[in-house]
Amino acid sequence: MTDPETRYSRGFAFVEMTNHLEAEKAISRLNGVILWGKPIRVEESRPRLAV
Repeated sequence: MTDPETRYSRGFAFVEMTNHLEAEKAISRLNGVILWGKPIRVEESRPRLAV
């Protein structure tokens, strides 16, 4: 995901999985992994809150 004004990365992305079990495995295996010197946070997406 990139910011439309600056074209820089917004620091997150979405990934679709084939089923819930595979998604849970990916989340548990990747959450906290160090990538480019920083830990990544992997979570299931949540609906947007109403403004």
